[in-house]
Amino acid sequence: MAAETFEALGALADAADAHALAPIAYRDHADTQRSVEAAAAAAALAARCDHASSPALDEAARPLPLTSPEREFAAMVTAGLSNRQIADRLVAPVGTVEGHIYRACTELDVSDRTELAELMRDTGRR
Repeated sequence: MAAETFEALGALADAADAHALAPIAYRDHADTQRSVEAAAAAAALAARCDHASSPALDEAARPLPLTSPEREFAAMVTAGLSNRQIADRLVAPVGTVEGHIYRACTELDVSDRTELAELMRDTGRR
């Protein structure tokens, strides 16, 4: 595993960042146990590096129950993009965009894109 190689080389911040990517992948494959374990390893290494921070470490520290595509669509909603703008940016059908946003709202128990954006901002997830 890359994280262990970085750690053996003394590159602790890189090791922490590599460990932080694992919970995201495990979460996307519904492996909660390994996701939690990897997030804990990432946090422990980050603490050894004066609490290093990166987007992956931030995500591992504050996980939301979203797949990577749902997270991406939710971030664009938070940025204020319309469904059409998101579809154009990703070269995807508007229906695909609507489906991912709907699933993100369902997973986070919010009723619409406004609440989705508020929750994403509140949790610092973009």
